[in-house]
Amino acid sequence: MNGNKSISRNNEILSQILQKEARMNRSCNNRLPSLYQSARTQRNHIMTNQPYKQFRLTRYKNESKIFGMQILDIKKKQLTSTTLHTLDETL
Repeated sequence: MNGNKSISRNNEILSQILQKEARMNRSCNNRLPSLYQSARTQRNHIMTNQPYKQFRLTRYKNESKIFGMQILDIKKKQLTSTTLHTLDETL
């Protein structure tokens, strides 16, 4: 039981940290599809908040397992030209 409590406590701490980071980077987060959401959730989120933007929501076979720097490569692949222009304007 104690092992499970420590794991759940660690998960709570991690989720709080992630929520704080998301609040700090909220303007950027709106423009990037998340790797940790399902394609359906991403699509619904984009359709409600940014219907004029399109993202590639499918993943290639070699993207199913993510290691280290590959996350950045996948993020770059997922960006469309519209999103890149928007990011350039905000930076």
